[in-house]
Amino acid sequence: MPAPTTPPPALALGTWALAGDTPPGAWGYGPCDPDTARRTVRAALAAGCRHFDTAFLFGAGAVESLLGEALAGHDDVTITTRIGCRLEDGLPVPDFAPESLGPQVEAAARRLGRVPDRALLHLPSPAMLRDGRALAALFDLKAAGLAGEIGASVQEPEEALALVAAGVDWVCVPYGPANRKFEARLFPEALARGVRVLAREALHNGRLTDRPRDPATFTPRDVRRPWAPFLLERLEAIRDRLAAALPEMPVEHIALGYALGHPAVAEVAVGCRGGAQVAAAFAARPLAPEARERVNAALYGTTAAVRAVARA
Repeated sequence: MPAPTTPPPALALGTWALAGDTPPGAWGYGPCDPDTARRTVRAALAAGCRHFDTAFLFGAGAVESLLGEALAGHDDVTITTRIGCRLEDGLPVPDFAPESLGPQVEAAARRLGRVPDRALLHLPSPAMLRDGRALAALFDLKAAGLAGEIGASVQEPEEALALVAAGVDWVCVPYGPANRKFEARLFPEALARGVRVLAREALHNGRLTDRPRDPATFTPRDVRRPWAPFLLERLEAIRDRLAAALPEMPVEHIALGYALGHPAVAEVAVGCRGGAQVAAAFAARPLAPEARERVNAALYGTTAAVRAVARA
């Protein structure tokens, strides 16, 4: 009997940029009219995208509703959504009470027009993960058929490792050439236990592209507006090093390809708005090992230094 094979990593359309900045969901990437959002989803489908990543926080459910409309009849796509937060005055507030998660996922299903293929807790705190009740409620929702697969979107390796040990299906983490803190511990453990990794923020909110926008052009409600100058300078230096490492390739393809090229990564979510951004992003392919080594050397120097960064 042939050994099972791991499906190749895939790009998913991240949809936060489609939320717009109109209350009550005024927490995102600035203005986006519904026609632009619909065109973006259609362009992603035309580019071969079959995975879509969203959350209630993206427009207070408006993006889920848009996806439900745009993807109706597309039985070959998967949709990941996140639960566990609500919006108050346009800002996110945690709501991981076990008794509220069922109504949240049922409401998401109504907006999507289908049971979510994946329901992830949206940035639960370490204390919430230790408490365990929200995660237990999530397992109950899966058992009841209200969610296909389950997991959580987290910020730190220790949080992701706790989820893997609990037996979730997915962990969603920030990962790319400029953020490798999950490689040394989480990725081997996830591979060993069959937990799939959804990588996000490989482009650092659009900063690791060939032509990142000037922050001065962001609207007051854009979450990228308050970034500190030192962080922007750091990302600019990283972008320059990526370009020097693989000058034949667009910077965003390097960053996305780096995430796609790790064997533990099953999916990479990339935020897009408009057909041009979709076309550019979905032309990215996994980096070959030799190309990944060139990127590592450009960013971190010697092989020993690269390993030290991954262990940090």
